[in-house]
Amino acid sequence: MGKLTGKVAVITGAGRGLGRAYALRLAALGAHIVINDIDLNAAREFEEELTADSVAAECEALGVSAISIEADVTHQVEVRSMVDHVMKTYGRLDILVNNAGGVLRPAANGNASTVTEDDWRFIMDVNLTATLFCCQAAAARQDRERVIAGGSSGQSVRQYRALLCSEGRHRRVHTRPRGRTGAIQYQRKLHCARTRAYVTGQQTV
Repeated sequence: MGKLTGKVAVITGAGRGLGRAYALRLAALGAHIVINDIDLNAAREFEEELTADSVAAECEALGVSAISIEADVTHQVEVRSMVDHVMKTYGRLDILVNNAGGVLRPAANGNASTVTEDDWRFIMDVNLTATLFCCQAAAARQDRERVIAGGSSGQSVRQYRALLCSEGRHRRVHTRPRGRTGAIQYQRKLHCARTRAYVTGQQTV
């Protein structure tokens, strides 16, 4: 049995690349996997070779259950529908990896001095707003004492802490901020007190 046997993990942007790597690693540790992407065939578009017909099938080959949900996580209604599907299928949600994100192409379009309003809103939506929506939806459906949240540069875990503390929910949150190397690097314990989150050696409001 793996360290995560019986847990359910949702990974956004898992149709290819780093999200796929997270999904396969969590599956290898025994977690049931929910693959989310705005395009579940993204690997084909980027010519990324899979070892099965889909990322979900790759996870199932590791001995766990896996489902795929195509949804745009920048839209709150789609995020809520995705989490509802997860709860109906598994009855629990233990791990959320906010991997979905993106940059502008060509990269020059993302220069702060010249970026357009539409391009700026796109970047904010896909990298920040989507993370908030996923954390909100997950926090509303989790009622266990232990959760794991991960995301770009630790942003999702900061949002997750704020959500839990603002609701006066005292629980341990093991956070795993995402590095571009694909390594799950470290964890810190959280204790909530009123509306403030206390992390080892750090206080966040």
